[in-house]
Amino acid sequence: MSTHEKIDYYILSLSQKKVSLLKMHDASSDEINDGVFPMLQKDDHEYAKSSRGNSFGYSLKNFEKDKSVVKKQRFNQFLREVDENLKAYITNDCALLLAGTDKDRSDFKKVSHFNNLIAGEVSGSFSSYNMNELKQTALKFLVN
Repeated sequence: MSTHEKIDYYILSLSQKKVSLLKMHDASSDEINDGVFPMLQKDDHEYAKSSRGNSFGYSLKNFEKDKSVVKKQRFNQFLREVDENLKAYITNDCALLLAGTDKDRSDFKKVSHFNNLIAGEVSGSFSSYNMNELKQTALKFLVN
C-alpha cells in the first residue's frame, strides 16, 4: 500500500529531550497533547562516581561508567517507551513520518516496531518553535 492510499499520517518529531506526535489528515494537522505526548526525557539520573579507599588502603573501590554510555542507554530506553506509547495511536492503516537528526531517527528505528509503516523521513531538528515548518515540510513530502 502506498502512502497516498493510507488514511492518516503521523509525524514523530524526535530530539534528545522531547518527542512530539502530530496527526495529519489531508491538509489539516493537530499536535497530540494528551498527557502521553509530547514525551519529555528527564535526565535527572545521578551518575555514579568512583570512590577511593577502604579500610585496607587508598585503592579505587568502584569505577565510574562513561557518562556518554549511560546517557546513550537512557536515551534508548526513552525511545523504547516512545515506541510502546505509539501503539495507542498507530495502526496498520497509517503512515509514519520521522523527523529529527540522522542520529535520533537511526536510534529510533533500531528499537521501533513500526519500521514497516515509516513512509519517509525529514531531516533536521524540529523543536516546538518551528513545528509549523515541520508541518509544511511534511505536507510537501506527502503531496509528492
